[in-house]
Amino acid sequence: MNGSLSKEQLSRLIILITMETTSNIPFKRIKQIEFGTNAMLLSIFVGLIVVAGFLSSGFLKTENLFNIARIVSLTGVMAIGVTYVMLVGEIDLSVGAIMSLSAVMGGRFLHLGIGSVLAITFGTGLFLGLINGIGVVKGKVPSLIMTLATLTIYSGLANIVSGGKAVYPYKLPAYLWLGNGNMFGIPFPIIVFGSITLVSIFILNYTEFGRWIYYTGANRTASRFSGGRTDREIIVTFLISGVCASIVGPMISGQINRIWSTQGAGYELAAISIAVLGGASLSGGKGTMTGTFIAALIFGGLMNILNLSGVGTYLQDVVKGALLVFVVGMMYLREKRIKVI
Repeated sequence: MNGSLSKEQLSRLIILITMETTSNIPFKRIKQIEFGTNAMLLSIFVGLIVVAGFLSSGFLKTENLFNIARIVSLTGVMAIGVTYVMLVGEIDLSVGAIMSLSAVMGGRFLHLGIGSVLAITFGTGLFLGLINGIGVVKGKVPSLIMTLATLTIYSGLANIVSGGKAVYPYKLPAYLWLGNGNMFGIPFPIIVFGSITLVSIFILNYTEFGRWIYYTGANRTASRFSGGRTDREIIVTFLISGVCASIVGPMISGQINRIWSTQGAGYELAAISIAVLGGASLSGGKGTMTGTFIAALIFGGLMNILNLSGVGTYLQDVVKGALLVFVVGMMYLREKRIKVI
């Protein structure tokens, strides 16, 4: 019959109806708020550039801008992975430890060449993300507790594997190039960050899997009853988060010619701050990769301004912590405002 609905169309209709009837926030209204959030973030970023240009003449120099973008790319890639996890209503606190352990594992096999090193590094990140996902889905352990535990476990394993000693990959130029090399005149980390962002935007907006990620985060029960494989979506997002974290390790190590067991410490807070600032919600179902991308630029620009202003590392840590409190407060007020509307 021409007027009949396909199974896929019926599933989507059930999801949308259930979401509308079980939530105070209409789905279309969420998308409007997300667009407004991205526009606001872009305005903040432009304003930050203008202010920074007045405060420091060196801020707008090409070399400094590339330096900002290079640093932003490292935290940004990790924030992309964290955003996936937050979209399904979970959180990953272990990304910094995953980055450290995967880099250390790869560093043990530098003599095998760049291909083997990267395969081991990314494979380790994939496996560690899988452990997180299975623990949350099959073990029914809340992601906050699960990833807090694995943060400690992975950090300890990184120290054990490395023996507490750093490895220097200066004999493998291709490894160093990952952090310092250029492609078409653009630093390689920037290309990686931009590519992962574009692929993620495509996945979330134009694929069935991307839509199910949003459905799972918005209303897990409705998604499951409508045919969604929510367990699969959750596990895959943890896999993506683990791989993204492992990608960052070689780029950081390549920049400073050093692989060590604590190189990812503190990155999880920066990544979560960026994801939340970009519009991702701890309750799931809300957020965009565009927002995360712009938020990473804002975060990197702010840190660079502090550096140019002579602010010490310890005080920068204070600022990062305060920024996390600020963005969580913003998220709470934003969601409260949405519910009122």
